[in-house]
Amino acid sequence: MVGRGIISLVYIVVFSIFSFSTLAQENNKTRLELKVRSGEKQPEVVPLGEFGVAVFNPSRAKKSANDALIKFTCYSVEFEKSWETEIAVSKKLGLTKYEFINGQLYLLFHHGNREDLQIVKIDPEDGAYEKFDFYALKRLEINDFTISDNKVYIVGSLRNAPIAQELNLETTRVRTLPAAINGKSVEATDIFINPDNGAVSVTFNSTIHKNKTSIIRSYFESGSKFEDFLISPDTQYDLLTAKLSSPKEDEKLVLGTYGYRKSVNSQGFYIAKFTNDQKDFVRYNSFTDLNNFFAFLNDKEQERIENKVEKRKSKGKDLRVQYRLLIHDIISNGDQNIMIGEAYYPVYKRVRDYNYYNYYNYYSYARSRYRTRVVFDGNQFTHAVIAGFDKQGNLLWDHSFKINEIKTPDLKEKVKVYQDGDEITLFYNLEGKINKITILDNNVVSEAEEQKIASAYEEDKVKKADLGAAEYWYDNYFIAWGQQRIKNAEQEDVKRKRDVFYINKMSF
Repeated sequence: MVGRGIISLVYIVVFSIFSFSTLAQENNKTRLELKVRSGEKQPEVVPLGEFGVAVFNPSRAKKSANDALIKFTCYSVEFEKSWETEIAVSKKLGLTKYEFINGQLYLLFHHGNREDLQIVKIDPEDGAYEKFDFYALKRLEINDFTISDNKVYIVGSLRNAPIAQELNLETTRVRTLPAAINGKSVEATDIFINPDNGAVSVTFNSTIHKNKTSIIRSYFESGSKFEDFLISPDTQYDLLTAKLSSPKEDEKLVLGTYGYRKSVNSQGFYIAKFTNDQKDFVRYNSFTDLNNFFAFLNDKEQERIENKVEKRKSKGKDLRVQYRLLIHDIISNGDQNIMIGEAYYPVYKRVRDYNYYNYYNYYSYARSRYRTRVVFDGNQFTHAVIAGFDKQGNLLWDHSFKINEIKTPDLKEKVKVYQDGDEITLFYNLEGKINKITILDNNVVSEAEEQKIASAYEEDKVKKADLGAAEYWYDNYFIAWGQQRIKNAEQEDVKRKRDVFYINKMSF
């Protein structure tokens, strides 16, 4: 399928007014504070490597008859304003995804009930941008997107059928890639581009002969020809997720989770390898086979679970667990492949819907009627798992890292990764405190520790903080951000109470 598009090139416009009001600080080059408005959504923060960090807030966009004007501000690595620009996007579209890749920032604006789709490409050096308008398909739901060589690839679903498309930013042509897959309940979940040869591969989940399977479809340059790689589970299992990587040009490495048939919970993870068009191996590892999967529990709980595991294994069975695993991209590290996943489970709660009405009689009183229903209340994360495999897929070691009381409405990676040679550091921001652990193969180099994020002034006292976030930035630096309510009753030249959105520069 070939679609139509419109391309427009817009050069940077610099404004003298900041997108966000910056609070006065003591020449602080490691912290930036922005004023926040009560009840509004937080701004988006995108690390741009050595170019700095971009900050923008679609909820603050100025709206006209057709457009929403979004301000983007870039701060340097020392938190000085580098540039600022405003970009008009269709107000009927919402920000779906964004990614900083190949030295450019790409943003995708889309709404499932509309045919139009917009992509914005921003140069982090000076804020110059290009805007591309495409005509997509109604009811298109986008699951993933990536960019390579001025082409944007998206995967998702269209009226419950899988779809994969290539959007050419140079010609503004839309090409639909073949996505017909055998089986039922087919989903296109992930897209991967081989960094060595630019080959595009899409991961599909499909139910074949009552079992959920994973299918990797690799497209040739023309896009019309492809090759499928099928991973089928044992009859008692379903394959639930799959992540693809390519350590070498002729290799495909797939890492995913599996569970018992018809169950939504993960029982463990699998690793599969293909060389050229041949399957080398598929290996399964139950969570109960790991040495440290339950190490995040206290000693009494861990002992109780491990006793249950041993009792089931003595009968030739496996203890069923109630976790799901959000798997990160595979890390290739010398003669090992590293898996990182975040264990979680969905939480539900009961709510009452009241319907009041008045009923008058001799005593004159009112009655109420209600109904109870169960609603989704977020994903409760418990711990992160990191494991190392040799090149034949054999498990070498594993560790776990407790995630304290994090519950989020969506599924996004909370734990971030920093790799320095063979050392891997896992870290996350929780209410203004950085939790981290450093691992070298089977050894914990630095035990789990908590580091408080510094505020702007010495006498600041943080009274309230949101969940927060963190991300690797550049070299050995990362940034942490979030919202805080701060009180300072000691310093006369500092506001006594302030609500701020903070961005802190920190080092490993």
